[in-house]
Amino acid sequence: STSCIAFVLLKGQGRRNEGKSWKWVGLSQLFSWVVLNCVGGIIAEHSYKAKGVPFYQQKVAEDVGHLLMSLLMLYVIVPHFQPSENVLDRKMRPGGLFDSWDIRTVVVCLFLFVDAWVGNMLLKEFSGLARSIAKAFSIAAVYLVSLLYSKDRRSNPTLTLVAFMVVQTSVLFAFSS
Repeated sequence: STSCIAFVLLKGQGRRNEGKSWKWVGLSQLFSWVVLNCVGGIIAEHSYKAKGVPFYQQKVAEDVGHLLMSLLMLYVIVPHFQPSENVLDRKMRPGGLFDSWDIRTVVVCLFLFVDAWVGNMLLKEFSGLARSIAKAFSIAAVYLVSLLYSKDRRSNPTLTLVAFMVVQTSVLFAFSS
């Protein structure tokens, strides 16, 4: 988490150097993500350890909840706060939801889908620690792959170094556990 926060802060510093305004939203979103991820992990471990319900039923029920929340955010919350991101506005987004998708977006979606299923299977069969170790390796893989196509990290060696710190701390966490 510390390396992720350092990465977001450094990226924000780069925005400030370019004359753009500092965005505290990104840091607050990262902090919220960390807190909600911890709380959600505790709740998920408790519910996945419950006896009597097969894993696939638990996972599908969880995914239906994710789908409903995502649709609410896509069609109600996001257009309210960011009108330019309204996928129903064909003037701003002629392709709708898939307007700016490319092969990278599809790969990320597939990776997140597999990551969620494998992580929750590990949680059901083992412990939150085993899941955290697997997540640490998947975070490391995501950062390594993102270095190949991210323009801002190629042009900023300090940002690349902090991205490697995220990978390093994820791998160290996995090996120390």
